[in-house]
Amino acid sequence: FFSCLFFSTMYYPDARDDDYTNPSNPTPVVTPVGMQHNEYNYKHNGTPGPHGPHNHGMAPLRPAPSMPLGPPRHMSDPEREGPLCLQKFLNLNPNLVDIKKKRDSTLGWMRYIKAALFAYILISPMLAFIPTLGNEGWVVALAFIIMGVIMIYYVEFWCRAEIWWMCICRGLILDYKKTHELKMWTKHPVILTALVFMIFCGIMVGVGKDGSTWDQIVTGVLTVISLLFILKLCLSILALEAANRLLTVNLWMYFLDDPELLKGQGFKTIHQNELYRWYFEDFKKRGKRDFRWDELYMLADKAIPGQKEKWFWGFQISRQLRKYKDYDF
Repeated sequence: FFSCLFFSTMYYPDARDDDYTNPSNPTPVVTPVGMQHNEYNYKHNGTPGPHGPHNHGMAPLRPAPSMPLGPPRHMSDPEREGPLCLQKFLNLNPNLVDIKKKRDSTLGWMRYIKAALFAYILISPMLAFIPTLGNEGWVVALAFIIMGVIMIYYVEFWCRAEIWWMCICRGLILDYKKTHELKMWTKHPVILTALVFMIFCGIMVGVGKDGSTWDQIVTGVLTVISLLFILKLCLSILALEAANRLLTVNLWMYFLDDPELLKGQGFKTIHQNELYRWYFEDFKKRGKRDFRWDELYMLADKAIPGQKEKWFWGFQISRQLRKYKDYDF
């Protein structure tokens, strides 16, 4: 009943031919969405069809013609065609004030506060275990050495994040090694170092506890469980391209398998292996002179097969790129 009532309101049963053929009386007819019943439809869609007798219905209609759309702007705009360079990026993206503020905040003094907070969260569980270790000073020293290694990794990956921000403000998307799946990060040295630290603390606390062997085992296992948050801390160091809920630019292009997704806006994707290959094999060998951002636009978006990954390159490159972060060439 309701369906019939609905469709009965979509047509005028007393529609007349002159309503559609007389230009002075272009009476519109209420029709389903997207189907414009007007003079054009009546003249060009044939005679009334099975909707009712003549003058009391409408023939099957087609949508009114629309203007053909041209190609997307990035395909038709001459500014967006041709090889990429820094000047083209600056022309296509003139408003960089806000993103530069974000870059400068990443490179600013807040990084020291965040490093101090990270170190405190990392060390604080160990403070409660120190009194249980007695006179075993070497145990405490070894634990702090392992935590020092984790802090070195923290500084390294923070510098890599700084490089990403400096590059994105110059039209370069730095593509890092992916860590969004379990198998991609479980064997990373940062995670292995954290596991060694957790197991070491569990053994030392368990052995230092008075009681039976079973009590020592339970204490050691509970200690390791209480330190599982360190894995999350170290994963936050490692996962540069991760986000809490949404996709980052890097993972967005990765899942779409299109490193040139933002080429029409002047962005160029380069791989991290290509960046440090350029730095150590080209820029550093020529005495770190004559830097131009356009050099980085020539780098590839994929790593060379069989190329070995270097460690602790972020600090060196970040220190150099800071000098040229606002260069326009």
